[in-house]
Amino acid sequence: MSTTVLIILAILTAVSAVAALSIIRWREQQRLARARLMVELSDLVLQHHDAISVLHPWLSENSIVTLANIIQRANRQMAELQLSVNNKVKKATLQASEWIENPPMKKPSALPQDEPGAKQLRKALQLEIDLVKQAYQNRRLEAAPASALLRELRLLNVRLVVTVLLSKASAAISMNNPSSAELHLQKVIKTVKAIKHPNDEVMSLCQRATLMLDDIKQNKAQPSDNNRLAEAADQLAEEQDAWKKKHF
Repeated sequence: MSTTVLIILAILTAVSAVAALSIIRWREQQRLARARLMVELSDLVLQHHDAISVLHPWLSENSIVTLANIIQRANRQMAELQLSVNNKVKKATLQASEWIENPPMKKPSALPQDEPGAKQLRKALQLEIDLVKQAYQNRRLEAAPASALLRELRLLNVRLVVTVLLSKASAAISMNNPSSAELHLQKVIKTVKAIKHPNDEVMSLCQRATLMLDDIKQNKAQPSDNNRLAEAADQLAEEQDAWKKKHF
């Protein structure tokens, strides 16, 4: 076999090896990309589902349906790409279908006033706000529904914060700590003033805080008057004692 043929065979072998290695690497990259996409979409479904499960008593039907549609869109994408999903994701997508067909009605449920309950709800709120922003950025949600959702979620967050502060203020008043109550009530008013276009419910909570603050100020003024009267009475008693000692 001539030297030229050997060189050609060596080149072909090297090219084949490089090509085979490139194919293997490409397949591995594709496999990793599919795995990452599966994890990303699965996390998206579960995060939305968990957030809706916590928040739905205070969300409108339109918001629940919009969020459930985000879950279904991610589910369809996984199906089109033939990505395998676990049972937890399957249950979440089935629940989303039920929410779309029969959205749970918004209930007049009281917001939690205790720290643990409020913390859990606020965590779900903050997560859902971030997810809605991501959905809009990734074109899974149009501008109008994204804007409506964010407004509703932010107002709910304000209501939650204000409710907890009012509860703390009431507790402080019952413990005869008006200074602490005053600080909490001032935070309520400041929080409401910081948002644009508060709804009637938020404004009602703000008015309640203002009335409570006025009551505290009035009660503060009354003891000071009593103190002045007591001081005057004490002074008069001292003068009378001094006069008695002088004349008797």
